[in-house]
Amino acid sequence: MDVNYELEYYRIDLGQIWRIEALEFLEGKSSFETTEMLKQRYEELVITAYLNQSKEGSASEFKAIVPFVSHKTMDSYSVVQMNQYKQCKSFVELVKLGFFPYQNDFFSHEQTIFITPLLSDFEFWFARRLKHFENGYKFLEKFLDFNLEFLYHSDFDRYLKSLDIVLIQYSEGFFSENLTLTLKSWINNFNKRKGSFVKGAVTWNCELFLSEYEFVEKGIRVNSEINLKYQTFFIQKYFQDQSIFEAKNFRFVNFVEIFNQLKDDFLHHETNFKSFISLFQPAVISNENKLIWIGTYFELRKFIQAIDSANICNHISGTAKWQIGTLCFKITVKNKPNKGEVINIAHAKKISDASGKNSKRCEKLIEIVTKFKSTIENSPKT
Repeated sequence: MDVNYELEYYRIDLGQIWRIEALEFLEGKSSFETTEMLKQRYEELVITAYLNQSKEGSASEFKAIVPFVSHKTMDSYSVVQMNQYKQCKSFVELVKLGFFPYQNDFFSHEQTIFITPLLSDFEFWFARRLKHFENGYKFLEKFLDFNLEFLYHSDFDRYLKSLDIVLIQYSEGFFSENLTLTLKSWINNFNKRKGSFVKGAVTWNCELFLSEYEFVEKGIRVNSEINLKYQTFFIQKYFQDQSIFEAKNFRFVNFVEIFNQLKDDFLHHETNFKSFISLFQPAVISNENKLIWIGTYFELRKFIQAIDSANICNHISGTAKWQIGTLCFKITVKNKPNKGEVINIAHAKKISDASGKNSKRCEKLIEIVTKFKSTIENSPKT
């Protein structure tokens, strides 16, 4: 498990929480009682989401949660999996197995289910996720900022009530002293940064949702798009003037060099400089003008993360940056039979959930973005 990636992912995903907790149990860092309780509560929410989802629509409609093994399709693979479950002799073996029974079906523990504060035990799961940041305090502030915007639409008073409940119920004996002090410090320092958060209307209408666009509420899916003020990584510092990308800027040659470095390994050879700079301007990039990414989804994720971390663009929430990625990029198919074909990115999770290993190519992307940030900051302001 990539610990840094788990901590860089800021949405409160029940599947991710269980994955981390299960690993800690198997490594001897968590008790049997705690892990058994978490397993039961997670599985109950998986089934709740499954049953609500299954009440709607036709049988052919896509379902985000489907049985891992079903009695309806008793092929050889299903029989093997069922026998594995029957042969489990301990709780440790059940945790390692990675799926659980419900009626005549088995469901994987690898379910992505996001929660909102409408969930009756939201603070319980929020506390479990917060505790994970004891292994990475440098990510904690971004996690808190993200959920203030994404879950609470910058309604700090409402957010503070949840944090207060978490601190009252879990700070003693569950959180480390350092984690408790860090949370209190974030709350105390928030007023200094309030101006960077624009309060919006809270739009929760469900307790659980399965993806960025599909909610589960009483069996009804509700389409939800992120409202983006800009559809690119618009550079905040230059709202009034985009002349930094013109030849008269003495840093112009640096931008061209950065573009060529990207084009060597990550952008299609036909990409032109004008298309590249549109990525950072207040523009809407048409489908035919999207940048063609010839790297992997994981590399695109690292590139977008680096842009976000550089803090040179207008303030964007953690989720919005992935949607901007789908609006600005196409990608080439890596596997046969359609290898090399240029396709649109189906949805933001293709980027946000992309997995892979950090490599020299990823390091090169971070170096390129670092150079881009330096060039921006040293360009003349007009």
